[in-house]
Amino acid sequence: MNTEECLEKLERGLRCYRNMTIRLALVLVGVMTIAAPDAQGEKDAKEDAFASVDSINKAIMIFIRSLDNFRQKEYDDAKVNMLRAWKLCPQNGRVAYYLGTICNELGSYQEATGWYRKWGELGSPQRTKTEKDFLRGELGTEEFQKTKPPKLVKWGPLVYPEAERRVAEEGVVYVRFVVGVDGKTSNPVVMKIEGSESFRKPAVACIVQSVYEPAVWNGMGIPVNVVVPVRFNLATGSKEEAEVQ
Repeated sequence: MNTEECLEKLERGLRCYRNMTIRLALVLVGVMTIAAPDAQGEKDAKEDAFASVDSINKAIMIFIRSLDNFRQKEYDDAKVNMLRAWKLCPQNGRVAYYLGTICNELGSYQEATGWYRKWGELGSPQRTKTEKDFLRGELGTEEFQKTKPPKLVKWGPLVYPEAERRVAEEGVVYVRFVVGVDGKTSNPVVMKIEGSESFRKPAVACIVQSVYEPAVWNGMGIPVNVVVPVRFNLATGSKEEAEVQ
């Protein structure tokens, strides 16, 4: 084989290697492009769940502010705040009812009729006893806005990692999650781990299988964000009560 043939064969080999490298790079980019949105999508879904709960809690505070405006006959401010509550928590029948009542007080009868119609479609009671007491001045704002926190009914099983048990390693995993209106937990996110990374999965599994009495405000169950320290303790295996955020 002469020099030219050797160079030609070497060039073909380099082209083949370069093409394989490009194809491999494209495959890896494809995998990353496909996999990344899945991981990001799961993270976004969890954050959306927490944001949704935060919106509900914010809507409650604005709703209370609007009722305070209403009982002081500050109807313009009451309407502005109740519309803000509606924007944060749409399709809420009680908010629709109060918007109808406020618009009626302002003389906006056509608008009031629209809100009353929406309230009828959503099928919500007019007022709770707590709201009536608040509007009559028999219940203060501080008392009215109090929320009964969720109460633990049953812990899920906590499995101690065998390797950590053998060396008597202990730790704490702080888990953030949502307690829904049905008392079930969802969207667990590990915030901090003190100790072995092996504590992560059993801590999350424990939270997922735990059951609570839901938080209650104004006689209604509401979702709340909760942070719980799950303790891995060989002596007691204790887990602490939830702290509402």
